[in-house]
Amino acid sequence: MTFQITTAINTKTFVSFIYNGVKRKVAIHTLGFNKNGLLACRGYQIYNAATNPNSGFKLFFICDMEDLILLYGDTFTRKTGYVREDNYFKAIIAQL
Repeated sequence: MTFQITTAINTKTFVSFIYNGVKRKVAIHTLGFNKNGLLACRGYQIYNAATNPNSGFKLFFICDMEDLILLYGDTFTRKTGYVREDNYFKAIIAQL
């Protein structure tokens, strides 16, 4: 899944996945390890099936993501409010 997320970041491609039982569409901006060593990503959620649209930046733990799909042909631009070198991450694997 790390390769898919890195690809999504590098190509600015939206992804779809299930998180906490809810389908979401997200523009992932950062992937890395937090201070506890957990792999996580921060992305701009534009849709979730429970409370559409519920947009904004959210943090997602990779271990809780299911059915990740890259939505090729559906690209995004960097969202307002994005912070490079996000302090939440101890080690960043990929970022916009």
